[in-house]
Amino acid sequence: MKSYQESMARFVKLFLAFCVGILFSSCYKEHDCDSLISNGSIDHVQHFKKLFENIKIKSFLEFGLGSGSEYFLDNCEEVTSCSITLQSQGLYWRERTDLVHRYSNWTPILKYGGVALQQANLLCSRDFKDPALYDGAYLLELKDICDDLLKDKQFEVVFVNPDFHMRGDLVNELFDRVPVIVARDTNIAPEIYGWRKIYTPFNYTKIEYKDGQGMTFWVRHDREDVILALGGKVPQQPRKKLRIFFPITHDQLGKSVLAAFKHLGHALVVPGTSFQQNSQGPRISEYCLFCPKEKEKRPLFLQDDQVEVIENNEIFQNPPDVMFITWSVHELDIYDIHQKIKNTTKLVYFTGNENEVYHKKVENFLVLGSIARYIFPDAHTLAWIPWIDFDGLTFEEPLEERFIINSYLAERYQHPHLKSDGELFESYVGKFFHDASIQINNYGGLPYENIVNLIRDSQATVHIKSLEGFGYSVMESLSRGRPVFLKRSFALEKAMMNWCIEGKTALFFDSYEEFKTKLELFIADIQFRKSLQTTSAETVRRIVNNDQQARKLQYFLEHLK
Repeated sequence: MKSYQESMARFVKLFLAFCVGILFSSCYKEHDCDSLISNGSIDHVQHFKKLFENIKIKSFLEFGLGSGSEYFLDNCEEVTSCSITLQSQGLYWRERTDLVHRYSNWTPILKYGGVALQQANLLCSRDFKDPALYDGAYLLELKDICDDLLKDKQFEVVFVNPDFHMRGDLVNELFDRVPVIVARDTNIAPEIYGWRKIYTPFNYTKIEYKDGQGMTFWVRHDREDVILALGGKVPQQPRKKLRIFFPITHDQLGKSVLAAFKHLGHALVVPGTSFQQNSQGPRISEYCLFCPKEKEKRPLFLQDDQVEVIENNEIFQNPPDVMFITWSVHELDIYDIHQKIKNTTKLVYFTGNENEVYHKKVENFLVLGSIARYIFPDAHTLAWIPWIDFDGLTFEEPLEERFIINSYLAERYQHPHLKSDGELFESYVGKFFHDASIQINNYGGLPYENIVNLIRDSQATVHIKSLEGFGYSVMESLSRGRPVFLKRSFALEKAMMNWCIEGKTALFFDSYEEFKTKLELFIADIQFRKSLQTTSAETVRRIVNNDQQARKLQYFLEHLK
């Protein structure tokens, strides 16, 4: 009976498609390139013409389905159209099933977006906000869709023109999966489509067409034929090993920067002790790591062959290729040094804190996590996720003998601007201090290695902090498979929302009652707890790709102003 019903349903479906196909065929006008270009809504085909006239594309994937699809079908051996529809969408896709009857080289795929994609789309189109700073669950949906489409099929070209607005996120997801990525409308609505979120890896060449609504190609360097066909320049020069002056203000940041520079073949240059002495020559204000020349006297993570210590009297004789200002406290000191070597050294501003204020003109800007709060429209900018030591932050199932939850903000709570956060922490967790079934600790000012071990011995992390930078302890906790309890109002619009996802890696709360309910569930339900711990470690590794982030950093360094 079931088989009969399925057969009848399929017959009705094909019959309706056939009828629609006849209807469309009777009024079909051949879509040549010139007639399509004259239609302002599909002026992007003129740029594809440059490609198709020179290269026969075997496999073409388009996200979305439009009036230009016939043109792709006429010029490519195989075309796959994937429509990712949200609530109340999908009607146009059904209407265009007439293509099945006129093109044997067409494969239509219809996918339904979930709640996370629907909410993200509303945040983009209605509120002009970056949805990743509110709930990163939609990023996992996009990954799942791309995984499914590309697991058994390789495409030469992917055209990003979906029925939702998160086009920048989709382009970022396609890097390293496809050699040629194309997006339309790149001249308009960056706050809606998220174009500013796209950071080109150094193994891709970006080719922009500014006419009309805008079109951008990202071409991997192994497709020189495509770069030349589009009128781009094929990179000829080998990458230069750079000496990069980066005053370290945070041990974990220093480890991340060194790991990324080493991966790219660059040298980390750090200021020697003479920069802090009352001697002649330039000095840098306190609150950064000044290293001795002797390797064995440096902190362990800086005892590396790709670390160079430079003294204040050497920086003019042997200037670095790139010089970073890493904190507003040092801005004027380093700016003044750079003025004397600016002909040979590029200057880059850096921040990992949302409340950082710089006073000079910023031309190159590297920021951890997100640029949502930083408006330097003319600056060459990269929102970068630093290198995370996933190998050192392995997932181990916690012991069940003791139920431990840790916070790592004790030292920060002494800061004048964060004392109220400390009081809030006490008001939430203080009532659990005398519960024999749970141990809650608040650590601060410990070496990195100690924190890593404390995370391993815990079940979860509580993180209550209103002024947030990148959130290293959050990232380290998730990497070790320890979910994080977060105050929702403090976490929203922070970079951590890309990987802190309710029910997968994090448990959010806005009141003591909500915190208590979720904590008690986490303690009582072993299956729920273990699932959350496993998905925390898995999810953060899916979202953060060290190699891809390093290649974006390389592109940023190669294009400094």
